[in-house]
Amino acid sequence: MSLNTFCECVKRVPTNVRIDFSGMAEPWLNPDCLAMVHFAAGRGHPLAMFTTLLGVTPTDLEMLAEIHFEPFVIHLPDTEGNSPIPVTQAYLALVEQVLDLLQSGTGWSKVRISCHGTLNPRLAEAFGARLSDANIPVVSSLSDRAGSLKDAHLLHYQVAGRITCSTAQRLLNHNVLLPDGTVILCCMDYGCQHVLGNLLTQPYPTLFTGTEMDAVLAGLDDPALALLCRRCVRAVPY
Repeated sequence: MSLNTFCECVKRVPTNVRIDFSGMAEPWLNPDCLAMVHFAAGRGHPLAMFTTLLGVTPTDLEMLAEIHFEPFVIHLPDTEGNSPIPVTQAYLALVEQVLDLLQSGTGWSKVRISCHGTLNPRLAEAFGARLSDANIPVVSSLSDRAGSLKDAHLLHYQVAGRITCSTAQRLLNHNVLLPDGTVILCCMDYGCQHVLGNLLTQPYPTLFTGTEMDAVLAGLDDPALALLCRRCVRAVPY
């Protein structure tokens, strides 16, 4: 996504809407990520960060420490190889810098570690005690992304009856902005099954009043209608 596209889309979003730097890719592999963060922060949006630290520089971290994120989530590599992030000396230094910044005080709140398996042994040996002392939880979970992954070892879901989303309820406003301005339902919709609109060409409120949103809301009530949400771990009875 270009910086210009990001800025033009975010200008259409009310400032009380949280901007998550996350979605379906590592945000810091975009060379304009820091500028995007500053733009969203300057508009007064609440911010959240989900990062593997790939693409982040030590200078980036120093600048991010001055910005409030809630939450700030770091995804670290696991032993099983579900997240094959190279654990280099430079990577270890970044993780250490993060912990140093947390100890010295930052604008980050609700800091946690995400790991799709058992924490990589090099990281566990180097930082396990510090994570424990700082009371930073290491959350280990795997999801089939609402049925997108067919792996036999993953739990698969099919929820019947009237349902709602445990994350966004029936507002369904936990959406994902794609590089061309397209907005899809959520971070589970890797197949772009539910396209709500495009923020380069329409106002933000219309994302929630169009035919696709109407179809999604109908599907929450009617199990006979095709709906991604019924296969999602976040689906709960309504």
